[in-house]
Amino acid sequence: MGQGRNNSNTSGLYGGKRLARKTSGRYLAALVVLALTVAVLAPAQAAHRAKAKAHKKAGKLALSKHKQDGTLFDEKEAWTYLVDQVNFGPRVPGTPAHDKCENYIFDQVKKYCDDAHEQKFTYRWSKTGQVLPMQNIIGTQNWANSPVRIVLVTHWDSRAEADQDPNPANRNTPIPGANDGASGVAVMMELMKVLKQQAPTVGIMYFITDGEDLGPGEDEMYLGSIVFAKGIPTMNPKPTYGILLDMIGKKNTHIPMEYNSVQNAPDLMRAFYTHAKAIGLGSTFPMVQGDQIDDDHLPLINKGLPTIDLIDFDYRPYWHSVNDTPDKCSPDSLGKVGKMMESWFTMPKPWRPGMG
Repeated sequence: MGQGRNNSNTSGLYGGKRLARKTSGRYLAALVVLALTVAVLAPAQAAHRAKAKAHKKAGKLALSKHKQDGTLFDEKEAWTYLVDQVNFGPRVPGTPAHDKCENYIFDQVKKYCDDAHEQKFTYRWSKTGQVLPMQNIIGTQNWANSPVRIVLVTHWDSRAEADQDPNPANRNTPIPGANDGASGVAVMMELMKVLKQQAPTVGIMYFITDGEDLGPGEDEMYLGSIVFAKGIPTMNPKPTYGILLDMIGKKNTHIPMEYNSVQNAPDLMRAFYTHAKAIGLGSTFPMVQGDQIDDDHLPLINKGLPTIDLIDFDYRPYWHSVNDTPDKCSPDSLGKVGKMMESWFTMPKPWRPGMG
């Protein structure tokens, strides 16, 4: 993910306070046989009906529990996606793990999206002079004819060097990227599977970007987003706005209102966080100002697409370290973020600019 900045000089935004914000016999012998048959079968049939009724009731209860928040997002499935990515190894461009993970993600996108393609590009890395192949992975659902079209963004690569690791001996080692990389992709893959089963009320473009965290400096980060953003002005149909998911998988995640997002899309941020509170996710998405983060949303904003960054930057000492591993994350956090996104994408009246 990107870089955080201290915002002590911006605490006045929104007053620095919380805002109001998932169915006639003829022969006696025959009658006797029939009566005996009924007598024998009746208890078994009754038991069968009772069992069927119990199963039906249990099924309804399970369904009710599953849908009690109005969503189908399965946090356990999302967790599997996270662990699968990490098991490939660090997804650094130019490595076998990167290639394997690319195929894994692209297979899911092709399975659940109406359209799927890759945006391939290369980058000469200053650290080694090597030309690295990279791939943005893009899929859409309900895109062409929707009046509201949202670009959902996350990055799938992982940091090439653990430059923030507390142990200097680890700082040239690639990070596992469980939270910083795999978490956003995990939510996105489960989300596209769920929304394949139900019609979203918006068009969605799943933009899974590469080269976000190459580094070591910011001048060699957000590479896939910069490439993608160049095409925004000529997109047809045009997207309405974007939402970025980054570092949303840590245990007990809390995602405050990122400063650049509030500055560039204040109405969207207010509507999104108000909706989170309305569906019982206000503690996950507290309406308080967070840090100013340089991240994948900025290249999109710079090309005219209002985009907000959903990020929990409070991840030290694991951020950009060899300890960014699945045990620091939780299915519960993935579930809360996924349920929020599913609810947002299936609102009967989707938010659009001008609604306030």
